[in-house]
Amino acid sequence: MSVKGCLFIIGGFLIGTLGLVVFIAILATGLQDMHKKAIVIEGEGACTLTLDKGDYTFFAEGTADKASSITASDISVSGPSGVSVSLSKSSNASFDMGNQKGVSIATFKAAEKGDYRLAISHTEGGGLMLMKDFSPGLLKVVGSSCAIFFFGGLIGLILVIAGIVSLLKGPKEAHA
Repeated sequence: MSVKGCLFIIGGFLIGTLGLVVFIAILATGLQDMHKKAIVIEGEGACTLTLDKGDYTFFAEGTADKASSITASDISVSGPSGVSVSLSKSSNASFDMGNQKGVSIATFKAAEKGDYRLAISHTEGGGLMLMKDFSPGLLKVVGSSCAIFFFGGLIGLILVIAGIVSLLKGPKEAHA
C-alpha cells in the first residue's frame, strides 16, 4: 500500500473540510457584520443621520414571535438640502438572526454625503433598521465564502484523486 497515496487522500479530505468550515465561518460572520453596521431607529418622530453617498434599505424589524407592522408609507426622508427624497419599493429581502427578523420595505438613494432627516410616523409592533448597500454587501460575503469553498474543495478533490491514482499504481505483489 502506498503511503504517498494515503497521505494525498487524507490531505485532500482535510483541505476540503477546512474549505467547508471557512465557507460557513465567513458567511456567518459576514452576515453578522452587515447587521452590526445597520442603523437602528427606535420610536416615532424625527431624527437626523449623517449618511454617505449610496443606496440604503429600510427594514421593518420584529421578533420571531411578532412581525413588524411598519410600512414604507410610515417613513419620509429629506436630503441635506431639505428636499424630499423619494422612496422606492424594495425587493422584499429579509433576514433572520437569532430572535430578530426583518423584511425590507423601502429603498432610497443618498445622492450626496450629508445630514438626512428621517421622520417615522408609526413604529407600533416593531422597529426600523437602515442598512447601506445591502445587495452589494451580501454579494461580497456570499461570493468570497463560495470562492474559498470552491477552491478548497477543488484542491481537496485533486489531492484525493491523486491519492487514489497513486494507490492504484502502487507496487504489485508477485504471485507464485
